[in-house]
Amino acid sequence: MSSCRRKCSSRRRSRSWDGRRIRRSCARRRRRSSCRRRRKRRSLCQSKWHSQDPITRNSFLNYLRRFRKKHCNWKVTRVAVEGAKCWCKMSRREKQKYYAQACKSTRPS
Repeated sequence: MSSCRRKCSSRRRSRSWDGRRIRRSCARRRRRSSCRRRRKRRSLCQSKWHSQDPITRNSFLNYLRRFRKKHCNWKVTRVAVEGAKCWCKMSRREKQKYYAQACKSTRPS
């Protein structure tokens, strides 16, 4: 008999002042298996991006979505600030891709 059970068995026999039995459960320790299963490591980026955001009519937001995917482990505020800095540094030709996406998107009704 384990030491935990010995301690609890004496408590189980105790009675309250009106004669009713008092039951106190003893928490059993769980045994860990000797060969633990290893979990597959998934990057945080994959788990966060399960659905794709819609393409908007704002070219900067379309760029920011892609920037967020590249830097998924950053905080939201840092992504916004750094993304804005990168957007300002981009040439008109680099931004053209996002302008085209914004033009193709449908107007919400």
